Amino acid sequence: MAGRQRIREANWLHGKRSLEGEQRASEASIRLRHLEDALRLLNVSEGHVMTGRKPTAYVPLATQAQLQAFVHMVMEREVKAFAQADKDGEDV
Repeated sequence: MAGRQRIREANWLHGKRSLEGEQRASEASIRLRHLEDALRLLNVSEGHVMTGRKPTAYVPLATQAQLQAFVHMVMEREVKAFAQADKDGEDV
């Protein structure tokens, strides 16, 4: 276990992502894929499908119900972010 911790610290020091950074990057990648799925479900996107490796936890949005749940989740996240920024006295 100490060896893994040493490796994590070394990767962080040398500019590679930390474990938390990897998780944040994966979540951001999933959100981006979901946005592309939403555009396709709404027939807004006409371009090519995004290429590259998909995140491990990615589940494509394929139905209108999944799209509605995704939009609801994004709206809740934004409301919480605005409320937190307002509470902290930051400009949004």
